[in-house]
Amino acid sequence: MKARTFLVFYFSFLILALAGIGLYQNNTLPRFMEYLHICLMVFIVAIGLYQGFLMLRSRKLKQPADDELSLKVLHRAAMISYLVSLNVWAILIYIGSKTEVDPGILFGTGILCMPVVFAVSWVIMKARRYA
Repeated sequence: MKARTFLVFYFSFLILALAGIGLYQNNTLPRFMEYLHICLMVFIVAIGLYQGFLMLRSRKLKQPADDELSLKVLHRAAMISYLVSLNVWAILIYIGSKTEVDPGILFGTGILCMPVVFAVSWVIMKARRYA
């Protein structure tokens, strides 16, 4: 296993472990937000593991690491996720202004939603082969 492929798996498990420790020690989050954050982190780690699996499979089939189509899909997914993330932040700001939710909780939720939005847009672009 090459170092780059190993790093994908390593960082996925590191993120999950550190997030689990942080949520275990946190006593201020409401129960619902804890479960939401855990689900978002597990989703992020699952996408990281899926990406690592794709890297291993392409290496086994002796395919190039970054071909033109995969780079176009990645760039389009990044563009769409950026635009959607701006809307997510606008929604979270609106929720923060209308409710009494702690801004730190909303900020953490926004940070967790950004990679989720990217992962969802990447999976959709990859499934539909948009370029």
